[in-house]
Amino acid sequence: MRETHSEDSQERQAPMQAEIRTGTQTRGEGISFGACRAIALLMVAYALFHGWADIFFIGEIVDLPTTACNSHQVFILFRTLGFFACFALSYRLTTIANRRGSHLACAALLTMGTALMLTSAFAPEAAAFLQFGGAGVGGLGIGLASMLWFESITLLKPPAALACYLLSALITLSLITPLYAAGFEALAAGGFAAAVLTPLVIWLGTRFVAARRIDPWALTNARLITRAITLLSLFGFALAFREPMIGNQMFASGSYTAVGSLAMALIILVGVAIWGPRFRISFVFRILLPLTAVAFLLLPAQFPLMGIISDTCGSACDELVKILCIVILTHQCWRNGASALRLFGLAYTVHGALVFLGGQACLVLMAQGVSEADLSAWFNIIAALAIAATIFILPNDQDLAPISLYEEEADSPAEPDDEDAARAVALRFGLTARESEILELMLKGKGIDDIAAELVIARETVKTHRRNLFLKCEIHSEEELRGLARRET
Repeated sequence: MRETHSEDSQERQAPMQAEIRTGTQTRGEGISFGACRAIALLMVAYALFHGWADIFFIGEIVDLPTTACNSHQVFILFRTLGFFACFALSYRLTTIANRRGSHLACAALLTMGTALMLTSAFAPEAAAFLQFGGAGVGGLGIGLASMLWFESITLLKPPAALACYLLSALITLSLITPLYAAGFEALAAGGFAAAVLTPLVIWLGTRFVAARRIDPWALTNARLITRAITLLSLFGFALAFREPMIGNQMFASGSYTAVGSLAMALIILVGVAIWGPRFRISFVFRILLPLTAVAFLLLPAQFPLMGIISDTCGSACDELVKILCIVILTHQCWRNGASALRLFGLAYTVHGALVFLGGQACLVLMAQGVSEADLSAWFNIIAALAIAATIFILPNDQDLAPISLYEEEADSPAEPDDEDAARAVALRFGLTARESEILELMLKGKGIDDIAAELVIARETVKTHRRNLFLKCEIHSEEELRGLARRET
């Protein structure tokens, strides 16, 4: 009977190997050459579609006829609808990054949006209709492109995903600035090129990294995710409320080329490069976020210099909470096999809805004749509430402790053997990614409570996986498990 079971296990080994993919097989192997190529391509893709949005809607760099249609707000609304559609379909589709239809739809939407927006420059009588259509179609296209990009970076390890995001934010400026200086024709050509190339570059980027096993029902740290989304949405609402007062312009808050956003991305990138594994995310959000948030609120906007500083601090706050959200969500996807479509779709749907409501609230007050001084007072109240909420919402050290940008270095030469043994047992008996992680921790001598704390899951969940692991391996104790692991290696 034992030999028969061994043969059956070997027969099902091949199909199960495809399921235990990036989550366990590449852990601890560093960033490969393929991952470096993927990062480079995804950086270009990010710069392309964010530059496209800045050209037509966010920074409104291209000169188009002024109409009654507020294309900026229409764009935000339809972009949010695109996020919501991806979130609503996440349980049915699980992923869209490996579907060519989603890339083709993205290219078609962005190209159509570009054509409609540029056509409005040559047909002033129909400019309002054309800009509304272009903003709606373009917003859906950017929502889809963003979800494709977010899914793609979750194929990378957390440090690689964060580096990809930070570098992408920095190179967006280098892409837009030459087009901005070249004039309307260059911006129009750049818009069409970005519309076509964005989904193609994202698709190419995913070819260089291993696939990731996705469990649409994977357990995640709901409290931590809720805190991150709440922070992201609060600061998004505050900045959106201020945008109509200062106008949509390049380098201003809300723009993807905002000075504060670029500064924060550069600071964190330098910190990660210098301190490496000693760099702690919690330190950034204990020091940088409170300081910039207080400056954002307290610096008066009546004086030109103070207004610039306050605007810079506002965009810096927004960028910091975005980075926090990226770190938390990519970590949940990587460790737990959660669907990026579900987590990022939910986060940016809530964020987009509050951004739209913030802009609309300010526009309504302006339409009713509220003075700029009164609007600034309203803004200070909103910012004060956001900062006060930050004190209570910001993830504490206990929440952020399990999140490390780097795998812990081996303290003894036995740890790599435990990893190899866990991988060998997982491949032979067809263990899931979560079961293989628990197996590795058990081989390192950790108990149920320690495993639950490190993986941020419930004790009962650990017990269930442990019981399934024993059943699959046909053993009854951890001593037998260690003996099996030694034999497999």
